[in-house]
Amino acid sequence: MNKKNIIILGIAGLLLVFGVWFMLQELLAPEYTLVAERPDFAEDPMQLSQPPYEEIRMQFGKEEYTLQPQAEYSISAYLVSKRSYHRGYMHRLSPWDYGLIWGEVPNQLEHLKFNQVVRFLLFKYKFGAPIDVEYIQRHLANTHLIPANQNIRRALRYARKGNTVRLEGYLVNVTGTKKGRATGTWQSSMSREDKGNGACEVMYVKTLQIEDRLYK
Repeated sequence: MNKKNIIILGIAGLLLVFGVWFMLQELLAPEYTLVAERPDFAEDPMQLSQPPYEEIRMQFGKEEYTLQPQAEYSISAYLVSKRSYHRGYMHRLSPWDYGLIWGEVPNQLEHLKFNQVVRFLLFKYKFGAPIDVEYIQRHLANTHLIPANQNIRRALRYARKGNTVRLEGYLVNVTGTKKGRATGTWQSSMSREDKGNGACEVMYVKTLQIEDRLYK
């Protein structure tokens, strides 16, 4: 076989691989409904506690998780960063973190730089910017996302930095077990006023809206 034929076969093989990949992406694409109203990041998150709530149980292989809802929760925000997890603590249960900002913070991005490190959202602030650091800290959240179903699990990857998003569901506390032995716990923050370790929201996501696409 001459060099020209080898190149042609190589190109044909690449096209075939790309075609199969594209078809798989289409088959696995999450279902959504188009909606007219987009999320408004000027609004504060809504949190409502009306216990008792029923426990939610989820299983991934030999790992079992018990989720205890603490409050109903919804947030409309600007997505400043996101990070996926394929290993590490609770990664099967919570495969994504979203770095979210709202209120006046999205209007001051020229003065801010954000970065997600492990399960934390960090920011740098230009001294003298027309926004208070305390205000920024009260209007940002690194949210650990637990998708309620496979459609939302697939949809979480579709959000892009700069999108406006809306998430609805529960803030939850989590207990993990494997083969009947405890593997760890996760406690959700219940306040937008806290900061540092333990200030992240752990959210069971029942609906997700990315711009004008609503996923359930």
